Amino acid sequence: MFFMVVPAGINKLGFSSNENFAFWLIVTVVLVLMYWLFWVVYLRKNKLLPAIFLAIIPCLLFLFAGALQGNRIVLLTGSIFGAAHSYITYQNNKSS
Repeated sequence: MFFMVVPAGINKLGFSSNENFAFWLIVTVVLVLMYWLFWVVYLRKNKLLPAIFLAIIPCLLFLFAGALQGNRIVLLTGSIFGAAHSYITYQNNKSS
């Protein structure tokens, strides 16, 4: 998250066009709404599939923002976060 908002000299900030920003905003709103929906599903039924979606959606948000901004460090750290978060979520919920 840090590299999404703070330029560290090795990454740039911002979108290349207003269209990219609008596309990012729409996709982000849809993914956040899906995230909230899966929380409701997960709280009602503590199952593996909703838990996996709760792990994957934030990763998609990071990767999508990094891709549209052309920010390689966000893509790298988002990929590491995604792999680790998904693995931990699976291990914690595999018996569900």
